[in-house]
Amino acid sequence: MKKKSFVLVLLFLLVIISCQDNDLPKKNIVVGISADIETLNPLFSFTQIEGNINELLFLSLVRYEWNSSTGSLDSYNMLADNVDWGEDSSSVTISIRDNIIWSDSTKLTVNDIIFSFELYADPEIQSRAVGTLNNFYFNDEGRIDVDRTFAKISDSEFVINFKPGAKPSTFDFDLPVLPKHVLDKLSSEELKHSTFNENPVTSGPFTLQNWQREQRIILKKNKDSFLVTDKTVDELIFKIVPDYNSSVLQLKSGELDLIEEVKSEDAEGLDNQRGISIGLIKGRSYDYIGWNLKNPKNLQEDHELFANLKIRKALTQALNIEEVLETYLYNYGDLSSGPISSIFVESFDSSRKPIERDIESVKSSLSGLGWQDSDNDGILEKDGNKFKFDLAVPTGNPLRKYAATIFANNLKSVGISANVEFLEMNTFVSGLFGYEYDAWMVGWSTPIPLDLKIQWYSDLDKSPFNFGNYSNIKVDSLIEVIDEGLSHEDKNIAYKKLNQLIYEDYPFTFLYWIDSIVAYNSRIKGIEINPLGVIHNCWKWGVE
Repeated sequence: MKKKSFVLVLLFLLVIISCQDNDLPKKNIVVGISADIETLNPLFSFTQIEGNINELLFLSLVRYEWNSSTGSLDSYNMLADNVDWGEDSSSVTISIRDNIIWSDSTKLTVNDIIFSFELYADPEIQSRAVGTLNNFYFNDEGRIDVDRTFAKISDSEFVINFKPGAKPSTFDFDLPVLPKHVLDKLSSEELKHSTFNENPVTSGPFTLQNWQREQRIILKKNKDSFLVTDKTVDELIFKIVPDYNSSVLQLKSGELDLIEEVKSEDAEGLDNQRGISIGLIKGRSYDYIGWNLKNPKNLQEDHELFANLKIRKALTQALNIEEVLETYLYNYGDLSSGPISSIFVESFDSSRKPIERDIESVKSSLSGLGWQDSDNDGILEKDGNKFKFDLAVPTGNPLRKYAATIFANNLKSVGISANVEFLEMNTFVSGLFGYEYDAWMVGWSTPIPLDLKIQWYSDLDKSPFNFGNYSNIKVDSLIEVIDEGLSHEDKNIAYKKLNQLIYEDYPFTFLYWIDSIVAYNSRIKGIEINPLGVIHNCWKWGVE
């Protein structure tokens, strides 16, 4: 009888254990994204969502936290166990964690790290990082000179030597590390089409469980990762929901746990929805109207309108920018006073305010420049030329469509004809890089850490996004001084001066910083929303 009772108890316990293992729901979070990604290979991860997902799959030597009190990044070791800078910072000795295993059970070593940097810098591969590792030694073929740049001490320790005159930092070696034993036999062309890009061998806090094209990407917790805890969710699911309205409905119904890029007009309603919270990513993106300072038909000539600072200022003063911020964005944003956002606390001059709308000043300024409506047709003219121009705007953005209509009417009220041309995005971008527009309206995301050179330096080879052909000797000089290396305090002073110079030149009409609105299910715990993004460090998330 006792034996029978023991067997029954044992069977009961087995049933309980089985239920615990198999029948209880998994802890997961479903994130809605509007489109599928192209690759899971960090070499070719050019979009933000690709980069965010890859940071969950692959470890880098260091990683960053956003410091909201200073508006800057604080680095911390990830794959690296210790980072020891040489006395003059011309070299750095790095030891790595000795317990990192690739998802195919192979140990991660220094060989993987050196190999990864070779791939990122390979001109034939054209990775997302090509051209950015300028502090390393390179050979005549444009590849990293491995012998001069790296010195391997052991499988877990190595040295990086930087070329003379370099001002290196952790940003020189923060790229995701790739598995050499998987990729070293592939040519550059084979790499671009490898199955690794869809089913990679990884080292991060999550591994790929399943990727169904145009449906979902499922990541599962890597229980062997030093980053995860018992609270870390079992699965992180990225569900592709192309239709915005559907994503909102699915958030409300609980099918989705998190969505980004919520429309301003929907934010209040969602915030009042039980079980849903709202968060804001502030100060990363602004919209602007760009003025081409050169003649699009002949870039050797100044633009007949926009080369004149007084005209650019008058155009800016004519616009009712605040109306768009209030009526369309519902004040989910801030008026812009230059290319540096208030999130960069120590580099931002809070005393500077955007220029106010002043119609009388606009009329007086233009009249003083000789612009008059002599034939009473409502359009100013000078020397037989009407004050009119085309404003190029990419399609697909309701905010810019709305704003373009408002601004065109604002300009018309002071005698300026702005013909708004809506262009398909690929066509628009092609024309932008070809300097083909008189004026255009689009957005810009400020790089973190701050980098104004790529947009404001006069040498177009070093400033690929200087679409307006802007040139200012004082601006160039400040950018060069910042590049050469300054103390933390002096750099912040230089950035404040740089912002002032650019804003008062009006090469752009800076419009508004746009809050990126995030809505998420309140069951998610530990979520931090900051300028680095939403899913940054999401292995720290838990659910209730």
